Amino acid sequence: MRYGDIVATLDPSRDGRMRLRVAVELAARAHARLTMYYVGPTTGLVNAAVATDSSSASAETTVPAPAADTAEDLRSEFENALKERGLDGTWVLGAGTADLTGLLNHARSADFVIAGISPVPPDYPDVDVEALVVESGRPVLGLPPGRLPDRIGRNIVIAWDGSRAASRAVHDAVPFLHDARSVRVISIGNNDAPKLLIEHLRRLGVPAATDEDRRLYSETPADEILSRLQSPEADLLVAGAFGHSRLGERLFGGASRTFLHQMMIPVLISH
Repeated sequence: MRYGDIVATLDPSRDGRMRLRVAVELAARAHARLTMYYVGPTTGLVNAAVATDSSSASAETTVPAPAADTAEDLRSEFENALKERGLDGTWVLGAGTADLTGLLNHARSADFVIAGISPVPPDYPDVDVEALVVESGRPVLGLPPGRLPDRIGRNIVIAWDGSRAASRAVHDAVPFLHDARSVRVISIGNNDAPKLLIEHLRRLGVPAATDEDRRLYSETPADEILSRLQSPEADLLVAGAFGHSRLGERLFGGASRTFLHQMMIPVLISH
């Protein structure tokens, strides 16, 4: 996998710390420079995640701590991780979750952005991921809460409708697709639509195949895609996003928030 620049958002939460680990791992795989953009509080007290057992990423608790000290601790953790992996990177102290301007300046000069997604409001709200997808012009790798795969992108699912947005997402994901063990293309409605895509991906050396299950389990395209991701080996969804000033107007018929806020596996989404 080869990318030049990755930008990731970070906050003091348990999921934020997991996002840091994933971002460093992906930067190492991609031989990329990593910009870590801190969106957590810098004043007052925060409930910061603290590892209680270094052998287990999930063995963490939260303790009250000064926000400035927590940010500095995370900066040290980030810089140490870069040093251990021999990576180049930059720490950026952002202005908080409400101000996208600084993050967008970095995101628009990167290959993709890593951000948190969640079905419920998290302890530390990450940036507005919907606005980030629409306004950055870059694909966003949304990471759901909880334990994440050790290696994202072994078994990839592509949600394909033949649209410009879906095409953009697939080609943004080509480095992931090259590294994949399996790539499954799901097309709802017109089952012949993915044929040209699969032929193209195979010419690129990507192990792409059509989802052979032609039955419909759900009424909406978004729910249908989600129902076909129940297989435990799927670890990345690639999808296109429609929208104007706000995402959520149209994504497979209005499913954008389903993919961004109900996913239990990472999703690479492009506008």
